[in-house]
Amino acid sequence: MKKLCFLIFILAATLLFFAKTLKASEGVIEIVSTTDDVYRCWASSVRMQNQEFRIPFTCRNLIYPANDNVFNYVAWATPQNGGETIKLGALGLGRGEFRTKKAFANLFVTTERSKDVKTPQGTVVMRGNVESIEPFFQEGPTATPTPSTEGGEEELQQEEPDDYIIATGETHSVREFCDIAFSRVGLNYKDYVVVDPKFFRPTEVDILLGDPSKAKAKLNWSPTTSFQSLVEMMVDADLDRIKK
Repeated sequence: MKKLCFLIFILAATLLFFAKTLKASEGVIEIVSTTDDVYRCWASSVRMQNQEFRIPFTCRNLIYPANDNVFNYVAWATPQNGGETIKLGALGLGRGEFRTKKAFANLFVTTERSKDVKTPQGTVVMRGNVESIEPFFQEGPTATPTPSTEGGEEELQQEEPDDYIIATGETHSVREFCDIAFSRVGLNYKDYVVVDPKFFRPTEVDILLGDPSKAKAKLNWSPTTSFQSLVEMMVDADLDRIKK
């Protein structure tokens, strides 16, 4: 029992370290229909050097009216600390890039008779919360080959040297990491992990993504270890170390 408690402490400390990078206004947002329709939008939010949040928007399967006099899709943000709703702007054919200096917790889309409205007056058709993401890249070649390091031999056997990115090409939230890690030992991460805003970092690059397309094209390489398997391997390694 003492060993299990120690493992829980180590996992919680590690996950709390990752949680420090969480910021309400920075991350990715999947904005889904509130009426079970097929359309949805995706957005990402990054804070720039001038402390302004840049929010590129892209949508799929939106049904547009014949002209703007019928209705417009308008994007909004809910302020992190309360106050008036932040108007981002109208979605032109499902795309847009918006900016705001106010911190926010989620985004939503309404249908408005006029794109010039100052406050949301129409029906909320989509909504989504900000999710912080963490990249989990596969490691480079090591002396002991493992499923997560495949690809090193292909790089070394090329006739001409070149640079390659060995990565999964995926992003996963800290929440997913916690869920898989704690579930591996039969625990619910919500009972152990707490996010404290006082540990938020003032500046951090939250959206990082490895692009392995060059390695796939030239080396015919692709990752063979899933995100879930990788997290479970990490937990199992800690369990084996504790047992010793």
